[in-house]
Amino acid sequence: MDPVTLHRSAAAATRLAAAHEFLDALSPATEAIVVGATREAADDLVRGQSVRRGATFGLHRFSLRQLAARVTATQLAARDLAPSTRLGAEAVAARAAFDELEAGTLSYLSPIARLRSFGRTLASTLDELRVSDLDADRLDQCGAVGADLARLAARYAQHLEQARLIDIPDLYRLAATTISSSHEARQAAPAGGLRLDVPVVLVDVPVRDEATRALVCALAGRASRFLATVPVGDERTTTALSGLATVTGPSATSPTGSGPLARVRERLFEPIAHNGASGTVDPAQPDEPDVVALFSAPGESRECVEIARAVHAQARRGIPLDRMAVLLRAPQVYAALLETALRRAGVEAWFVRGTRAPDPAGRAFLALLACAAERLSARRFSEYLSLGQVPVPDQAGAPPLDRGRWVPPDDSDQLVPEQPSLFDLAEADVPASDPPAGADADDEDTFPVVDGTLRTPWRWDRLLVESAVIGGHDRWTRRLAGLERELELRLQACQREDPESSRVTRIQSDLMNLRSKAIARLLDWSESQLG
Repeated sequence: MDPVTLHRSAAAATRLAAAHEFLDALSPATEAIVVGATREAADDLVRGQSVRRGATFGLHRFSLRQLAARVTATQLAARDLAPSTRLGAEAVAARAAFDELEAGTLSYLSPIARLRSFGRTLASTLDELRVSDLDADRLDQCGAVGADLARLAARYAQHLEQARLIDIPDLYRLAATTISSSHEARQAAPAGGLRLDVPVVLVDVPVRDEATRALVCALAGRASRFLATVPVGDERTTTALSGLATVTGPSATSPTGSGPLARVRERLFEPIAHNGASGTVDPAQPDEPDVVALFSAPGESRECVEIARAVHAQARRGIPLDRMAVLLRAPQVYAALLETALRRAGVEAWFVRGTRAPDPAGRAFLALLACAAERLSARRFSEYLSLGQVPVPDQAGAPPLDRGRWVPPDDSDQLVPEQPSLFDLAEADVPASDPPAGADADDEDTFPVVDGTLRTPWRWDRLLVESAVIGGHDRWTRRLAGLERELELRLQACQREDPESSRVTRIQSDLMNLRSKAIARLLDWSESQLG
């Protein structure tokens, strides 16, 4: 094994550059393993590497948990085990707490063990205990809470065994053992065809417990070259990996020059010594134009109030409102509180959260236009129906019934190409009819005509599938007529067998929709417009 390189930096860009430089030194056909704190982080690094080099081959991407599951795949299959997910661990922990409550063995934790969040909290606690390889005997020495935790940990392990599950701490230990044993047996690929005697890159993977450290140590012992990037301030990971590193990479604590943001990045997690000794954070100079202010508030609402005050302070300095932005880490928690605080402070704000999906109403309108342009394509009409944008009269969002008809100008043929209009269909003059006895006027299944206007076809997707319509006026007419005759025969058969059956009502509803003439008018309109 070549020396282990540990690269520490306060800037993520510098750490990523070190990882890219490590991969650049390899030939394009060399296999390598990239392990990120998450799978997405590893994917981003490899995508950037492929853009840099143009062609890559053999870059295996994993999170640490995925790598452990891949390495131990054979052993897990032989033992009839499956890796447990985080949600699965919470479910097992909740079951263990329930069993102990039913047995009446809990004392200190009994008042809170029935709370909804106890399973999640217990799973996190047991995970920390198990990754640290803490014995149950030591828990018994921690008083009443330790005794309860020891019972819950034993019950948790019992349920894992019964469910044939292996949690993350045991999975990491098994993976470390598998890698070490394969190294002793001189096996290049211990499981799943994955070679481990290749260069390995760990990108900001936290190593803060014994189980993770054992797996990383075993992986570093097998790799031909090993690079680990660590953010400055993660001293636990640095301490865990420093014992492995025979060569320590540059500790780039000042990668981006000076300035307030650079100082925050470099020294955010350093301890503050109030006596002015080394390690204190330099206070911003009063006359410095660009400063970074850190503040703390007792709650989210008070924090939003301080943000509103900061907006006013920046406005007094002459900063335009459209040059200010507030970035929220948890919009689901802060959005409503921040909106209230800004409104009370008289600050007009525009809120954006993530990428907005296209409006389904616009998509439905485009699908209906495409249906007419493609000469009554059943596929397009089904797409329109699937968007669920059928207007309901007298409700919010419904089109007004007294809407005037749009009339194109006389020179419209010179402005835009002539296109068919759907207003003829939407405002078709259909004679009103009385609803059947006991029918609801808002139910299209029994009364498709409201105030003399034909409502948009609803629940037609199943009818289109049954009629096997493809497109074209003749095809629609023939297929829908055949479906109507088929439904009539089904109705007669059901009425003979069981007149009170619910199938009779359902078939009658389908016939009512089919006979609403909505599709027929669409056919006639489209044929007249498209020729």
